[in-house]
Amino acid sequence: MLFRAAARVAPAEAHAAVGARLQAALGTPGASVQEVEVAVTLLYQLGEGAPDEALRPGSGALGQMAAGLMAADVPAGGHPLVALALLETFIRYLRCASACPNLSPLTPYALLALLLPAAQHSAARGVP
Repeated sequence: MLFRAAARVAPAEAHAAVGARLQAALGTPGASVQEVEVAVTLLYQLGEGAPDEALRPGSGALGQMAAGLMAADVPAGGHPLVALALLETFIRYLRCASACPNLSPLTPYALLALLLPAAQHSAARGVP
């Protein structure tokens, strides 16, 4: 909530901060699950009240960040928390994926495939 309010007051700084977090998390092969999850979640939060033009890949910073995330090989992408954050973010920025021909339209389905084994493992342990 606080981040979204700050992003409305200073959008350029918020975009720069999220871009730096994403770059640090995605650019480090050994990035921790927490780093990757926070970076992806911040991008998700940033897009919550964004106008449509900011979400277009060629015209807005958010669209470019989302397209970069969708095309990246995300460290810790197989972790259930990261996979869920990625799925939510990809769904939010689905328009970016449809506007970029180089992005796979099956990206959300690939993430669901990552989540399924994690959900089965949790169910086997009795975790809801």
